[in-house]
Amino acid sequence: MVEKQVDPSGTKHEKIFGLFGFLYNVAFTIELALNMYAHWFHEFWMGPTAAWNYFDSVVVAIGLINIVEMILPLNTPPSLNLLRLMRAFRVFRLFKRIKALNKIITSIIRAIPGVMNAFLILTIVMCIYAILAVEFFQNVGEGCKLPSYDREGFQSIRKFCVGNEYFGSFSRSFYSFFQVLTGESWSEMVARPMVWFWEDDPFLAVSAALFFVSFVLVTGFVLINVVVAVLLDKMTSSNDEDEDDTGSPASEAPAGPPPPIPCKTPPLSKQEKAAYKQYQALQGSLTKVASRQAEMQGEFERTRAEMAQLREQLGTLAKAVERRHVYS
Repeated sequence: MVEKQVDPSGTKHEKIFGLFGFLYNVAFTIELALNMYAHWFHEFWMGPTAAWNYFDSVVVAIGLINIVEMILPLNTPPSLNLLRLMRAFRVFRLFKRIKALNKIITSIIRAIPGVMNAFLILTIVMCIYAILAVEFFQNVGEGCKLPSYDREGFQSIRKFCVGNEYFGSFSRSFYSFFQVLTGESWSEMVARPMVWFWEDDPFLAVSAALFFVSFVLVTGFVLINVVVAVLLDKMTSSNDEDEDDTGSPASEAPAGPPPPIPCKTPPLSKQEKAAYKQYQALQGSLTKVASRQAEMQGEFERTRAEMAQLREQLGTLAKAVERRHVYS
């Protein structure tokens, strides 16, 4: 950044910035060698951080090429000098070193599949509007370069007729609607000439205005927000997964033996699923039988208690009858 600000052409302070570049390349090469030695060769290229290691290797290789070019007077092709632009990508190394930045980049990469679906819907809507616009507006301002054309305001700043320039083909129309989507002077440069072309017909003028307004409402206020919502949802879900994988800190973990590692079981077949359903049905039936047995046991105990009371009452009645017979 300092080099492109102080010496954009690279001719005033070439030796100074060349020295700084040499020192940075040497430091990056030493760091890469230590990283490769610490993780061994196989883990360096095949481990969980292999993607970043590949990137570091490419950056260091380009730096070494620049060092050789500085030391040896080689006649390298001009296209090889374009590799020096890769030095700007060194800033991406921060994403590997800083955990917060690495987490953001990882979340964005995981959210790409869902965001691509939302972008696909947005592209389809833009294609539909582009096709309709070619049919409606390709002839707007036609013949504007002729001396006999007496209407003003239908030539673009590039001296082309606005209808043919903005909506003369599908590709031009699609790019024009991308300009509308970005909000860059879409009303003044794109929409107003199409609306004022039919100033003598209020219905067509209002219809053209509503055509562009509807596109802005559908894409700018709905679909773009859908893309942002999907991106945030995927990023949040990926962050939750990372937290679940990380788990609680070691200081908060309870003392004792580590929990058993759950083993992955293969999926059940159709016969096994049917047998499992029958087992669940049989288990429910046994539960009902057990509850019914408990109810019958309770009723039997109550009947037994009532019979005991009735037996005592009959015994008392028999004694009373016997006394009365003796006295009489």
